[in-house]
Amino acid sequence: MHFLVKSLLKSIQMNSIPISPKVIISYSHDSREHKDRVLQLADQLREDGIDCNIHQYYESDPPPQGWPRWANDEIDAANFVLIVCTELYNRRFRSHENKTMAKPFKWTYKGKVLAI
Repeated sequence: MHFLVKSLLKSIQMNSIPISPKVIISYSHDSREHKDRVLQLADQLREDGIDCNIHQYYESDPPPQGWPRWANDEIDAANFVLIVCTELYNRRFRSHENKTMAKPFKWTYKGKVLAI
Protein backbone atom coordinates (compact mmCIF):
# COMPACT_ATOMS: atom_id res chain seq x y z
CA MET A 1 0.00 0.00 0.00
CA HIS A 2 2.82 2.42 0.76
CA PHE A 3 4.17 1.93 -2.79
CA LEU A 4 0.79 3.03 -4.16
CA VAL A 5 0.70 6.14 -1.97
CA LYS A 6 4.26 7.07 -2.99
CA SER A 7 3.41 6.54 -6.68
CA LEU A 8 0.32 8.72 -6.41
CA LEU A 9 2.24 11.47 -4.62
CA LYS A 10 4.96 11.37 -7.30
CA SER A 11 2.35 11.63 -10.05
CA ILE A 12 0.80 14.60 -8.27
CA GLN A 13 4.15 16.39 -8.06
CA MET A 14 5.06 15.68 -11.69
CA ASN A 15 1.70 16.89 -13.03
CA SER A 16 1.46 20.10 -11.01
CA ILE A 17 -1.71 18.94 -9.26
CA PRO A 18 -2.95 21.13 -6.37
CA ILE A 19 -1.32 20.63 -2.97
CA SER A 20 -4.40 18.79 -1.67
CA PRO A 21 -5.59 16.80 -4.69
CA LYS A 22 -9.04 15.21 -4.70
CA VAL A 23 -9.24 11.44 -5.23
CA ILE A 24 -12.21 9.09 -5.48
CA ILE A 25 -11.71 5.32 -5.16
CA SER A 26 -13.84 2.87 -7.14
CA TYR A 27 -13.71 -0.73 -6.01
CA SER A 28 -15.69 -3.94 -5.92
CA HIS A 29 -17.43 -5.16 -2.79
CA ASP A 30 -16.25 -8.75 -3.26
CA SER A 31 -15.53 -9.36 0.41
CA ARG A 32 -15.40 -7.65 3.79
CA GLU A 33 -11.61 -8.08 3.76
CA HIS A 34 -11.32 -6.26 0.42
CA LYS A 35 -13.58 -3.41 1.59
CA ASP A 36 -11.48 -3.08 4.76
CA ARG A 37 -8.25 -2.88 2.73
CA VAL A 38 -9.73 -0.16 0.52
CA LEU A 39 -10.83 1.74 3.62
CA GLN A 40 -7.26 1.48 4.98
CA LEU A 41 -5.94 2.86 1.69
CA ALA A 42 -8.39 5.79 1.76
CA ASP A 43 -7.52 6.54 5.38
CA GLN A 44 -3.79 6.45 4.56
CA LEU A 45 -4.25 8.83 1.62
CA ARG A 46 -6.15 11.22 3.89
CA GLU A 47 -3.37 11.02 6.50
CA ASP A 48 -0.92 11.92 3.72
CA GLY A 49 -2.87 15.07 2.86
CA ILE A 50 -4.91 13.79 -0.08
CA ASP A 51 -8.64 14.59 -0.11
CA CYS A 52 -9.77 11.01 -0.67
CA ASN A 53 -13.38 9.81 -0.77
CA ILE A 54 -15.02 6.40 -0.81
CA HIS A 55 -18.65 5.54 -0.28
CA GLN A 56 -17.85 3.79 3.01
CA TYR A 57 -17.47 7.21 4.63
CA TYR A 58 -21.16 7.85 3.91
CA GLU A 59 -22.82 4.44 4.39
CA SER A 60 -24.57 5.50 7.59
CA ASP A 61 -25.86 8.69 5.92
CA PRO A 62 -26.37 7.95 2.18
CA PRO A 63 -26.32 10.94 -0.18
CA PRO A 64 -29.80 12.35 -0.93
CA GLN A 65 -29.07 12.39 -4.68
CA GLY A 66 -28.43 8.60 -4.66
CA TRP A 67 -25.22 6.63 -5.12
CA PRO A 68 -24.91 6.82 -8.95
CA ARG A 69 -25.23 10.63 -8.97
CA TRP A 70 -22.91 10.93 -5.95
CA ALA A 71 -20.29 8.81 -7.72
CA ASN A 72 -20.53 10.84 -10.93
CA ASP A 73 -20.27 14.12 -9.00
CA GLU A 74 -17.23 12.83 -7.10
CA ILE A 75 -15.56 11.74 -10.34
CA ASP A 76 -16.20 15.11 -11.96
CA ALA A 77 -14.63 16.90 -8.98
CA ALA A 78 -11.65 14.54 -8.66
CA ASN A 79 -8.11 15.03 -9.90
CA PHE A 80 -7.69 11.24 -9.89
CA VAL A 81 -9.95 8.18 -9.90
CA LEU A 82 -8.33 5.11 -8.37
CA ILE A 83 -9.81 1.78 -9.40
CA VAL A 84 -8.87 -0.97 -6.98
CA CYS A 85 -9.47 -4.24 -8.80
CA THR A 86 -9.80 -7.77 -7.56
CA GLU A 87 -9.40 -10.50 -10.14
CA LEU A 88 -13.20 -10.87 -10.35
CA TYR A 89 -13.73 -7.11 -10.76
CA ASN A 90 -11.14 -7.04 -13.53
CA ARG A 91 -12.80 -9.95 -15.38
CA ARG A 92 -16.20 -8.27 -15.13
CA PHE A 93 -14.81 -4.90 -16.23
CA ARG A 94 -13.23 -6.51 -19.30
CA SER A 95 -16.45 -8.49 -20.02
CA HIS A 96 -14.70 -11.83 -19.48
CA GLU A 97 -17.20 -12.91 -16.84
CA ASN A 98 -20.58 -14.58 -17.11
CA LYS A 99 -23.04 -12.12 -18.70
CA THR A 100 -25.65 -12.78 -15.99
CA MET A 101 -23.36 -11.45 -13.25
CA ALA A 102 -23.38 -7.78 -12.30
CA LYS A 103 -20.68 -5.63 -13.88
CA PRO A 104 -18.99 -2.53 -12.52
CA PHE A 105 -19.49 0.78 -14.27
CA LYS A 106 -17.07 1.60 -17.08
CA TRP A 107 -15.80 5.14 -16.65
CA THR A 108 -13.59 7.26 -18.84
CA TYR A 109 -13.11 10.72 -17.42
CA LYS A 110 -10.60 13.08 -19.04
CA GLY A 111 -7.56 10.99 -18.23
CA LYS A 112 -8.39 10.80 -14.51
CA VAL A 113 -8.60 7.01 -14.25
CA LEU A 114 -5.69 5.18 -12.65
CA ALA A 115 -6.16 1.39 -12.44
CA ILE A 116 -4.22 -0.38 -9.69
